[in-house]
Amino acid sequence: MLSTRHIVTDIKQVPITWIFEHYLNLPERLHGQQLKLLSVFKSERTPSMTLWYDQAKQEYRFKDFSSGEGGSAYDLVSKLYNLNFKETLYKIMTDYTRVKALGIEDQVEIVPQKAYTIETYEVRNWIENDAKYWSQYGISRRQLERYCVKPLKTYRMNNGEKTLNFTPSIITYGYFSMTGTLYKIYSPKNPKRKFFKVADHIQGIEQLKYESEILVICSSLKDAMCLDAMGFKLEVIAPDSENTTIKPMYIDVLRRRYKKIITLFDNDEAGIKAIERYKTELGINGCFYPTAKDISDAVARDGQESVKNTLERILSATINYG
Repeated sequence: MLSTRHIVTDIKQVPITWIFEHYLNLPERLHGQQLKLLSVFKSERTPSMTLWYDQAKQEYRFKDFSSGEGGSAYDLVSKLYNLNFKETLYKIMTDYTRVKALGIEDQVEIVPQKAYTIETYEVRNWIENDAKYWSQYGISRRQLERYCVKPLKTYRMNNGEKTLNFTPSIITYGYFSMTGTLYKIYSPKNPKRKFFKVADHIQGIEQLKYESEILVICSSLKDAMCLDAMGFKLEVIAPDSENTTIKPMYIDVLRRRYKKIITLFDNDEAGIKAIERYKTELGINGCFYPTAKDISDAVARDGQESVKNTLERILSATINYG
């Protein structure tokens, strides 16, 4: 029988860290570090779910990039067990009451870790493996140079407390602005982490010529370059990810320059949710490639011409919808 002194009656008695540790069965206590783990919402091989300490909110938060889910510890439990807010709080307090009765230590001092930034980097020459990688998606040296993608030889990261030096053994690229600022690192063959975001940047925004009536917002710079390589009479940009919505202030400016704006996102849960979000929040219609996760995968599998023919029908229908 539980002692009444262990009964939790206020959700504020339950540490946020405990909620994440308990329901995600974490292998370590949360003390301010960032963790990356396999999604609990979708089956995946490469971890895409991130836990981090939000210093503005003074609590841990989560983001699952494979499903698009994210938010607070309460959001996590609500989504895991399909509970409303009241049911979620009751479950958490009930489960925590049982744990307290066992006398398990539940508090750990939180010392937020500083984020890593890129301190230095070195660009290398293009090699044959680069050509093999990009050409499978129909992306040429011209697209890579136009969108300021460069191969990296080394780079060094620092968070003010620790320095990490990388000499990648696998092909790695830097995504740069036209002014030479590195905003993202891309390691396509890295099973643990393909992308490292360095700075906020709307990918492709600097390459816009405002010569077309149509603007397509893609899910990634790679997809944007694929679309550019197909020679459609349209222009392309891409946010940091499908889970990042381009701010309305930028959309308003772009609407004055283009007759129509549409989205072309991934054919998965996160991509479809992003299409709906842009439709609901910004009134922008969207589409996805029907038989592959994204258009770059489709090109690698079916060839550029085949994908172009299919896309032409899909894009036309989306542009003319409504």
